[in-house]
Amino acid sequence: MHFADTNLHEPLAESAPLMWRQAHEECGPQCRAYHGVWQYLRLLGVITSIRGDGAYFIEAIRRLARDGELRRVLISGAADYGTLAHVLAACRAEHVDPEVTVVDLCPTPLLNNVWYAQRTRAHIETANSDILAFADREPFDLICTHSFIGRFDPQARAKLLGRWFDLLRPGGWVLTSKRVRPGHTEPTIRYDSTQADAFVTRLRKAAIAYPGQLDVGLDELLQAGRDYVRTKFNYNLRSPEELQAVFTATGFEVVELDTPEPLPASIDKPSVVEHGNSRRVRVLARRPL
Repeated sequence: MHFADTNLHEPLAESAPLMWRQAHEECGPQCRAYHGVWQYLRLLGVITSIRGDGAYFIEAIRRLARDGELRRVLISGAADYGTLAHVLAACRAEHVDPEVTVVDLCPTPLLNNVWYAQRTRAHIETANSDILAFADREPFDLICTHSFIGRFDPQARAKLLGRWFDLLRPGGWVLTSKRVRPGHTEPTIRYDSTQADAFVTRLRKAAIAYPGQLDVGLDELLQAGRDYVRTKFNYNLRSPEELQAVFTATGFEVVELDTPEPLPASIDKPSVVEHGNSRRVRVLARRPL
């Protein structure tokens, strides 16, 4: 099986309206603007999220599983079930059944992960917690997360890496990905008004062209898209070397720093607006023995 071609996103049409409802029941106003529309953006191809890094994640996790390194896995921050889907697919390909814990500050993505776990006959634990305050009964073998580092300013980012370091056993791993933007000098990445209008226009076209049932009205979906681009931002990292330094400053050994050639904008669609020559960087780092 070629995992680059594996469709781990097949449940989106079923999951998107469910997460929409859960977000309106569970989220606060700021969080709802992100979680409510997130899976619709993925379903309609307006953003690509973890899909662009999926094959790399699965192959990396399979290698660790083959080496007997994956008894306990922590998913640190979860927009939806996407990271869990890749962890489960990789581990099951190697006939490994790890204990998986998903941690997030909001209950909505946790409910989405529970839904996916039940759908795929997996057992997971969830913790509705700030990762900076999270602790568990024993250390983890792997922390897996996607684009989560960008949610933290430099000071909080250092605390995040320190928490990850403490949550891992000696020899434990972190697998993650972050988009870097060499041409962007501002500390944050945000949509300006022109970019926001263009995003909503793309969302409208994608929704009208979608061949299935979205279970949400077009006007309501577009308003959710406007709320998303109004509130969505990430903290910027400018280079692979800057990202690597975040890990080494905390004591991690960066084993792989994968910097694939940028994909065309028509294929690789970031969750925060594009700036110049941005590119994905995948990191596999280890807490030293």
